[in-house]
Amino acid sequence: MFVSPLEPPVAHGVQRHPLNQRFHALLDEMGALHDVKQLGYGIPTDPFFNVRASSEWGLSGWIGAMVRATDKVRRLQAVARGTTLTDEAVADLFMDLAVYALIARILYEEPGTWAQAQSAVDRPGERRI
Repeated sequence: MFVSPLEPPVAHGVQRHPLNQRFHALLDEMGALHDVKQLGYGIPTDPFFNVRASSEWGLSGWIGAMVRATDKVRRLQAVARGTTLTDEAVADLFMDLAVYALIARILYEEPGTWAQAQSAVDRPGERRI
């Protein structure tokens, strides 16, 4: 189907703003990046195998993902202070940060995790921060 560049695509009955188009394009790019990277870091039965390795250090997989995300944040903070990175593009740091956040959420939501046990004591409809 041809979509005119002058008319934003329609999503859920609403035309997307050009910035939202870019957002969704980056989501697609992030998914493709994850698929490629997991081939080198995951295993056929578990794409998050490398992140779950944090359990060997006594940390849940979702916490391990957030530790890795924090590494990306620290590098971005260095860039904000004027440091020039020679081994990683800033755009890649943003993408990796987003990927680790999603992996953390997936692992956080897994049955049997601390998060699942904690949610059992939450009041229905209450949003915890």
